[in-house]
Amino acid sequence: ALYIQTEIPLWALSERLKLMGTLPDNLFVATPAKYHLNCYRDEGMKRVETGAEPRIRRLIEACKEYAVKLLIFDPLTHFHTLNENSVEHVSHLFEIFRWIAVTCNCGVLLVHHHRKVERSESKYQGAEDMRGSISLYAEPDSVLSVYQVRDRRNLELSQYKLGFSTRHCEQIEPMELCRLGG
Repeated sequence: ALYIQTEIPLWALSERLKLMGTLPDNLFVATPAKYHLNCYRDEGMKRVETGAEPRIRRLIEACKEYAVKLLIFDPLTHFHTLNENSVEHVSHLFEIFRWIAVTCNCGVLLVHHHRKVERSESKYQGAEDMRGSISLYAEPDSVLSVYQVRDRRNLELSQYKLGFSTRHCEQIEPMELCRLGG
């Protein structure tokens, strides 16, 4: 697996990974600054090339060299300069992720943030809570939503709510998902 993340400083990520116990030898972590993959950006009425294609090709070469089977981008917003509310822009971005997945024969996992759910609102909608274009919900093969639900009486306690939906792959049975996830 290759985990490319841009939010957590390397020293803090190292401390978090230590808390997870023994990690597999074949986990690679990269912590670049923002790493834009979109091939164009809109400037008014015209599109301007971003020069990202050589960067994408280098990433593909590295994935092939290390036989990466899972490529994780965290968070999605740091890997593009596009408008997440634009269906056209999101579709372009997913074309790039598909290009990488097919060329490298690997899975691509995108970490994306949900919109802020008001504190008084306790009902979570799963993938519908994603911020941005509906294409962010429609393009992926599957969407996994994880929420931390705090106990209002005891702030030390919290639970995690998991929402899972699939489109282009087999739906996992809830009991099987629980068995696999512990």
